[in-house]
Amino acid sequence: MKRRRWWIAGATIGGMLLVFVTVFFLWLFSTADLDAVDARARSLGLPANFDEAKLPLSPPEDVAKWDAVVAALAKCPRWKPNDRTEWYGPSVGEPIPDGALKHLVAQKAQLKTLFSAVDDLPETGVWLRDGAGFDQSHQGLSHYFLIQVLAQALVLPGTEAEMAERLLRTACIAPSGYPSHHGFQHRISMMRMAISPLFSVEFTGSERALLVRESDKLMSCLAAWPWYRSEYLRQRAWLSALGLNGDSLCQTLSMKRYPGDWLIATMDLRIHRSMYLEKIQDISMDIRVRPMIDTYIRAIASCDSRGPLKYSRLRDIALWDSIVFAIHKQLVLQMKLAVLHSELTGEPWPVDPFDAKGGSVRQLIKDGQLIGVYSIGINQIDDHGDQNLDKVLKLRPRPAPVDAKPPGGR
Repeated sequence: MKRRRWWIAGATIGGMLLVFVTVFFLWLFSTADLDAVDARARSLGLPANFDEAKLPLSPPEDVAKWDAVVAALAKCPRWKPNDRTEWYGPSVGEPIPDGALKHLVAQKAQLKTLFSAVDDLPETGVWLRDGAGFDQSHQGLSHYFLIQVLAQALVLPGTEAEMAERLLRTACIAPSGYPSHHGFQHRISMMRMAISPLFSVEFTGSERALLVRESDKLMSCLAAWPWYRSEYLRQRAWLSALGLNGDSLCQTLSMKRYPGDWLIATMDLRIHRSMYLEKIQDISMDIRVRPMIDTYIRAIASCDSRGPLKYSRLRDIALWDSIVFAIHKQLVLQMKLAVLHSELTGEPWPVDPFDAKGGSVRQLIKDGQLIGVYSIGINQIDDHGDQNLDKVLKLRPRPAPVDAKPPGGR
């Protein structure tokens, strides 16, 4: 009798455990929360999947032109000072390394083939979709290496304007995927890489007119590109898969410390993914109706440790890195493009995209020389060009305007 009671108790506990495990896995792999998020996205006018986004995917002949660029790029190794250091082209106040010019001259024939392939790219760009034949890592690195090689080629004598025009055009039309290798942040980073070296080069009047046209096209491309859509879809696709690969999941959430962390990470994603996606939707709607700086400030508030994601690693790793930092990068890129436009046209300094009051970027004056401009940054305080607090953009030194004052009016 006693043995029978133990058997009944064991069977009951076992049955309850089986029911719990069954319910747990049904909940873990259910998509009811994602279906609700999709419905909310559609009600806000956001695409819930790639088909609804109606993405402008390139025809095969345009993809083949990009493949030709990648093939030519493979024969044009970048110049590196050493195995651990990269060189991203000329920069203000920095000498051109001797080894860089020698390397580029030695690669003259290969570079000519590459430039020809780049010039053959379609004006509308190359847009790639994840799937068969699209390697995100390969395409992302190819774009990165291409911009770097073109930026390095700016030091070739007599080709500065031609190379600058090619660099700006390539930054705008080079390939993107849905989702691309680094999503929006990758594309923005490539644009910034393309623009930064141009501030170290002096162009003639006719050359400036050509570059103004290309820089304005880049600004239009940036303004017309609804990055939040591709970023939302990227996150939606990632979270719907759950990613039960323990190593990759823990690495993504920076949690690989103990053997059971993969389960904690999986639970974290499953519990908080709908809240996280709704945050992205809210930020996406903000971008449509508010100045970018307002959206940025509100997005930072979304990362508040007291918010609904306070117990989730998604707040620190995904929301901050993928969304907040992406908006920050766009603001910095807007500033650089606008300052480049002023440099090329001689027009007044542009509005500071970080200034909620609409003020212009500030001049950085030292010893009677204009050496750069700066933005007040996210703290909304003029820190007089402090490299750690303001967003400083170095320019080729020139005599400061008569009415110019040093930072802080000192």
